[in-house]
Amino acid sequence: MQSVTIALFDKEFIQTGVFEKRFADALRRTFDLRPNCSVAPSEVTRQEAERLAALAEEFVARVEVYLRGKK
Repeated sequence: MQSVTIALFDKEFIQTGVFEKRFADALRRTFDLRPNCSVAPSEVTRQEAERLAALAEEFVARVEVYLRGKK
């Protein structure tokens, strides 16, 4: 299910230029890491976790701006 959701996000928002590709890349990486973190948390470094968290915060801010423009 997640691969379908990510593919639709890519089609609707990345390929159309609404959001930058780096956000889709971070989303994919986060979903790839998620199942492994509960089993092998050492697979993700603190640096990568902080990078992904910062991208997530920036993405949320961009989505808020996008949605405000849709009203």
